[in-house]
Amino acid sequence: MAFGKAGIAMMAGILTVCGVGVLAAQDASSSATGDKTFLMNADESNSAEIAASQMALKKSKNPEVKAYAQQMITDHQKLRSDMSALTQQMGVMAPQPLNETHKAEAKRLAALSGKSFDMEYIKTMDQDHHKTLEMFNNEIATTSNSELKTVVTQGQSVIQQHTDMADQMAQKMNISSGFSSGF
Repeated sequence: MAFGKAGIAMMAGILTVCGVGVLAAQDASSSATGDKTFLMNADESNSAEIAASQMALKKSKNPEVKAYAQQMITDHQKLRSDMSALTQQMGVMAPQPLNETHKAEAKRLAALSGKSFDMEYIKTMDQDHHKTLEMFNNEIATTSNSELKTVVTQGQSVIQQHTDMADQMAQKMNISSGFSSGF
């Protein structure tokens, strides 16, 4: 079958458009997979923050640590609630169980008491919130799901607040978390 120059140009155009369509579908699929992974990780992080903060309410004698812990519980439960529709829509099981890192953190915290507990709790919260903030910022930059981007952007401002609070408490308690507080 012989094609003239016009036929070849038309076939090349069709293949190019189809190729772009395939790439766009791959990008959308990749974005959806990344979004689902983000939601799983964000929910697991919520689980870890809530569990550690519930422990802090029981174990700490420091009123500032207890107030921080209560705010973490309240805010992370709300964050989980805000994301629940998208989590369900994308088929993500919630609540996510703790990962091995967070299980080890919980075990380490459970073995401590008094000032040692308070210091380790704040150090853990500071480190975890810095990592979570990075995860939220990355999701905002990479998601193509506008509904998710809106929810994540709102959550990011809460996580930024938590990070700033943890930085301040770590500085006040002379705790080195490995992150610069900007002070």
